[in-house]
Amino acid sequence: MDHAIPISKRALGEHRLGNLVPSCAACNGEKGEKHFATFLAGQAERIARIKAHMARHGYQPLANNKALRQVLDTAYKEVGQIATRYTTIIDALLRDRPQVRPLRPSPPPAVSGSRPSPAD
Repeated sequence: MDHAIPISKRALGEHRLGNLVPSCAACNGEKGEKHFATFLAGQAERIARIKAHMARHGYQPLANNKALRQVLDTAYKEVGQIATRYTTIIDALLRDRPQVRPLRPSPPPAVSGSRPSPAD
């Protein structure tokens, strides 16, 4: 199975029956993130069959909805700003944290010429 319209920020394909079409693994891999009409350029009959499949299942590509595109573009920018803000905060916290002491303390340096006392 493959998504006729890829699920991506640009293409806005959905994981719905009308957007799912049979595809062998080789064709699926070759198509990748391309729109089905681009991948099948010159194959009018196959393109028409996919469009009929979409219509039969009531699939309306989201990329054609300008208002939705605008909302999603705004949301994408806002999420990016929030991610940048929190990344900056986390980086500052990690940079300013005290150094962690080693789990095993290093042995004290040996002092030359001294002998251990009987209490040791």
